[in-house]
Order: sequence, then structure tokens, then C-alpha cells
Amino acid sequence: MNKKHYVIYFDENINQAVTKTSREWARDNQNHFPDYDFIESIPTSNTIDHFLVDELGYTLISDDEKFVCFKLTN
Repeated sequence: MNKKHYVIYFDENINQAVTKTSREWARDNQNHFPDYDFIESIPTSNTIDHFLVDELGYTLISDDEKFVCFKLTN
């Protein structure tokens, strides 16, 4: 069974928490992944999760069903 990957973050523009899949987040933030064109190649969910944790200070938690990267404050 493949685990689902989610990103939860606080969007100051709409003043609320947002939940997206890791790949949805990456499509919205393509500038962080210059080696991918997002037409023929897109980073894996694991690559995106590691980037969020290592580069942007997100926290990663997981259980038997999902991985969740979250950052609710700046």
C-alpha cells in the first residue's frame, strides 16, 4: 500500500491553513525545483517532502497511511 503525502501550511493571503498533496504543492511552487519541467517530469513525493523539511523548515510526521509535512507558522 502506498502512503499518501500531504503538505499543510498557513497561507497568509487567505488567513487560513491549507492542505494539498505534495505534488500539488510542488506544482504551485515550481521555482523550488528548477531541474523539473512539470510537463514530462515532476519530483517524487519523497523528494518534495525532503525539500520541505531540509530547506523550508517543515516538520514531517507519518503513520501507516500517510506522510504529512506541516508548517503552520513562519
